[in-house]
Formats: sequence, C-alpha cells, structure tokens
Amino acid sequence: ALFPLYYNARMVGCLELYTKDSSQFSGHTLSKIETAFPLLAQLFHTVIIDFNNDIQDVIMDKFTALQPSVQWRFHEAAYNYIQSGARDRNFPIEPVFFRDVYPFYGAVDIRNSSIQRNAAIRRDLYAHFEILEKTLGGIRDQASGCTENEIPKGAAVWNYKHLDELSDREIFKTEDYLQRQIPATLLHLKETYPEVGGVVDSYFKLTGDKGRIFENRERYEKSMQMINVAVTRHLDEFNAELQSIYPCYFEKFRTDGVEFDMYLGQSIAPGIAFPPGILHDFRLRQLRVLAEIARTTNNLGPYFSTPLETTQLIFVYEKPIDISFRIDEQRFDVEGSYNIRYQMVKKRIDKALIKDTTARLTQPGKIAIVYFNSAEVKEYIGYIKKLQAKRLLNDDLEHLELEELQGVEGLKALRIGVKYQ
Repeated sequence: ALFPLYYNARMVGCLELYTKDSSQFSGHTLSKIETAFPLLAQLFHTVIIDFNNDIQDVIMDKFTALQPSVQWRFHEAAYNYIQSGARDRNFPIEPVFFRDVYPFYGAVDIRNSSIQRNAAIRRDLYAHFEILEKTLGGIRDQASGCTENEIPKGAAVWNYKHLDELSDREIFKTEDYLQRQIPATLLHLKETYPEVGGVVDSYFKLTGDKGRIFENRERYEKSMQMINVAVTRHLDEFNAELQSIYPCYFEKFRTDGVEFDMYLGQSIAPGIAFPPGILHDFRLRQLRVLAEIARTTNNLGPYFSTPLETTQLIFVYEKPIDISFRIDEQRFDVEGSYNIRYQMVKKRIDKALIKDTTARLTQPGKIAIVYFNSAEVKEYIGYIKKLQAKRLLNDDLEHLELEELQGVEGLKALRIGVKYQ
C-alpha cells in the first residue's frame, strides 16, 4: 500500500506499507493507520526544512561569498528590492557595500612552485621518451615489412636528453606530440602489422593514467595537496575564532598556496559595539596563525613525496577602505580609486625584492610583514615580542627596504623567523 502524505495541501512524501501475510491488510487496519498521517506529514515537513537548511549552509560556506557576518545586509537589500517593486520591473538591485573597514591580507605560498612543477613534468617526459624508444625498437625487430619511413625518427623529432633546455611552451608542445600524435601512429602500425600488437599494447599500458609517466607529477600534486589541506584547516579554525570575537568578512583563495582576505569594521556589524582594541587583537592573531601554519607545513616535510617549503606573508594597510559586492564575480572587492592602491600592492608584493639585491623578500621558515607607514612597526614589534615569549618566533628580526614595484614605491618590511618544534 502506498499513501501520499500532505502538509498544507502540498505533498511532502509517501508512506509505503507491505506485509508477507495478505490477511493483515484490510479496510479496518488501514483506517487505523490513517490517524497517524498528520503526524507523519509534520515529521516529513520538518525533515525537508532541516535538509534544505543543511544544503544552504554548505552552499553558503563552500561555494559563495555570502557569509553569516554579512548575510543581514543581503537580506536587507533583497527586502528593499521586493518591497519597492523593482523586482517586478526587473530593475537593478541596490549595491551592497561596507564603509570604513580595516583590511587584512595574508598569504602562504609554496616556494618555487612553478619550477618544482615543471621539473616534475620534465622528469615524466624523460620516462615517457625512454618507453617510446623501447617500443619503437621492438616494432623494428618484430615488423619485418615495416620501413623506417613509417616509424617516427628519434633524432629528427625529439632529443629527450635536452629536455632541461626546453621552455615551458616547448614542454607543452612536446606533451601534445606524445599524447595525441604518437598514439595515432602506433595504432596505425598495430593495424598494419598485427605482429607488433603486444609491443604497442604494452606501450599504452605503461603510458596510461596509472603508468609511470605521471609519477613525478602525482608526487608533486600529492605534496602540494597536503600543504593546502593543512593550511585550509588552520584558516577555517582561525576564521571560527575571529567570528566568535567580532563578526568580520573572511575569504580565502587557493592558488599554488592559499591567500586570505579579512575585513573588520563597525559597518559589518552595526548592532554590536566596536571594541577599541580589537584591531590590534586581530593583527596579533593573524601573525600567530601564520607562525602556526609555518610550523605545521615544516612538520609535514617527512611525509612529502616531493620536498616542498612554504613562505608566509602579511600586508599591513593602516587606513580603512570601502568594499562592495561584485555581482558578476560573486565576491567582495575594494571600492573607489584610492582604495584600488591596496588591491594593486596586494597582488604584487609576493614577488618583491629586497632593495639593491636580487633576493626575494619571502623566504621559507620566515614571515614577511610588508607596510607603508613606519607607525605600524612599533605595533608589530610588540606582537613579535609576545609570540617570541610563547616560543613561536625566533630572535632574528630584520628591518628591510623593498625595491620599487610597478607603480608602487616606499614599501618596507619586517621579516622574522619561525621557531620550529
């Protein structure tokens, strides 16, 4: 028996009953069951609401920039949009922005990630060409009627001994040759000379998805994934910690490492008093979490398939800025031409060099703190001393000037080593 269940004239589910004894089903027994239908419908309705809320929570947390700390403002904008009739006339919705918020930026980058990745690709190409040479040698031995013109000429087409000299563009062209052109040639040879079928099949087995031609790339990706998972876990815990103190906007981005933005201000939580010392508290906590991340990634070293190191970076911007929600990008960004300077510097400082040298500011095992205003230095030295007392940082503080970046000059930095356990 199958019974539809309705809540407020809307079907919310079905109740299915079965029995192995046909005498158990009668009008009398089924009429007794009907008395439970309203309670079951209420239960189903509650389960549906809980389920939809869970789905919405995951989407809000994992897929969109809409976070609980700023959700009230979107609800307000949506309410105004409906009440004003703009929705019915398909007018644009009002902009969502927050004035005078303090920005925080941090980045955990994998040192020389592009170089490491390309080195892994090159090592896999070596292995691929070695397999290919053996395969073509086997074809020559077994296909007596096969001419040299039908077989790719090694010296004319490739010289894998000089792969180290290839540019990234040439590497991609070489991979395209191996992944697209060579398979077609080998399949044609197998079709023309069936006796080489075993050699060709062996080649495809060795160069398949689980073959050793991807071994080095997989090692690199596995090590990078371990770092990103550990860093993300730290930042998720850090975000929860901050939200319990004062609502703020927190967003992280995955690159070869992980970057994160925070925005803190009264406009994000207008109904909650903005404590006078909270800015300093958040800055200290940001410095602390980067030290903890550096420790964690260092402790992962013995478990890496490919050795990797991380660098840690903070950009201090002393003035509050305005941010607005970009509907097309589904994320917040800085607002106003003056505030664009913050975004511009943030995107360039990871490549910054120490003045009059070719040395990068960011180094493994250290935290670099970039700033404009010298007034911030005294404040951060105080934070550093507190973390040194907790044996999180070394006693090797450096005061550095940075080379001029494109359109940006006057940048300075503090750099401090992390005390590893």
